[in-house]
Amino acid sequence: MGMPTSTTPMPVPGQPIAPPAAQPAAAPGTVRVTVTATSTPPGATVSTPQGRVLGTTPLVTSEVIPAPAPGQPPPTFTFVLSLPGHPPQNVSAAPLNNILALAATFPPVAPSMPTTPGMPGMPTTPGMPGMPTTPGMPTTPGMPTTPGMPTAPGMPTTPGMPGMPAAPGTMHTIIGTGGGAIFDNHTTTASAFVSQSCIVGRLRVILRGSHTFNSDMTVRLSSPSGQTFTLQRRTRRTPFRTHTVPRAVGLPAQGTWNLSIADTVRLDAGRLTAFVIELTCQ
Repeated sequence: MGMPTSTTPMPVPGQPIAPPAAQPAAAPGTVRVTVTATSTPPGATVSTPQGRVLGTTPLVTSEVIPAPAPGQPPPTFTFVLSLPGHPPQNVSAAPLNNILALAATFPPVAPSMPTTPGMPGMPTTPGMPGMPTTPGMPTTPGMPTTPGMPTAPGMPTTPGMPGMPAAPGTMHTIIGTGGGAIFDNHTTTASAFVSQSCIVGRLRVILRGSHTFNSDMTVRLSSPSGQTFTLQRRTRRTPFRTHTVPRAVGLPAQGTWNLSIADTVRLDAGRLTAFVIELTCQ
């Protein structure tokens, strides 16, 4: 963004994030906004595309940005969140009530399996480490390995063939698509697709976003088989947190999970910036 910044001290884990200290007024033609950044897991570095580091998550800081033109929507700004061992993520957001809310989820990385060397001095069959060949018998080519694929929205991060039953205890992280603005008398939706056959052993829903009045919203999750779970109904607590859904245990997980946020009260608005499902198979 190229403008001066001021960063608050790093929050203590387990304690609420304190708002940034009072800052000088912005110059004419600019406006000072609060930037909040969270990540799962925490500890991601937040920087501008030009490489200027703002801090690490969870983060609360401030930025001076150009003021939007009269009658025009606020512009969108992009930041880079990076965590060792993961590809960096570009996160874009527009200020809402002078707050830029950033959120990123870094999927777990599956450890690589070590290969077993063959027996010294013994010929090996391609694709079968350590196994001797039988004279006169044709060899069987090994199965090619599939390199890891980058995580795409709506796709599970745990390796496996789509549609094949997942092993018990397998955990999947599915990044949903959709979301966006939350406003009066409107339902904002998002969805996440589970490609593997699995029975739910544990289901968690991670939501990121903001709203100027939490009591306006009713948040629901619908399973692929048609069951609907109310995650929050018009309470003061923020819905942009992690929800555990015990009633989903035992349901088939494969298919599309749909999220809805209904704002049925006037005068306040917000935005859904992230919808993530964490699924553990039975």
